[in-house]
Amino acid sequence: MLNTILNFIANGCILLGAGTFYIMLFSKIGKGHKAVDSFPATSHWLVKLGLAFTTAGAFLNLVTLSSPNFTEIVLNLGMGGLFVWAAIYHAKKFRVIRVNRRASDRN
Repeated sequence: MLNTILNFIANGCILLGAGTFYIMLFSKIGKGHKAVDSFPATSHWLVKLGLAFTTAGAFLNLVTLSSPNFTEIVLNLGMGGLFVWAAIYHAKKFRVIRVNRRASDRN
């Protein structure tokens, strides 16, 4: 039971982070699409498919309430935290989220 709950939380974080990343990079929200549009075609599709499969896999794990081994849950928790952090960082970088900074911090 605990494995299912932890995996649900982990996959929710992966879905949130990877889904946010996908939206930022492949829609016209913020400046992220400009960076990805400048990639070579292979890199562009690799990022697009990688994020799409990651988001779809996390969603399917949420819907089915999967309960894998504990080692996979630890991996999913790490990936979930990483995707959420990266989505927040890049949302600030691509100016999707406004950040109030002092003039001395802008260097």
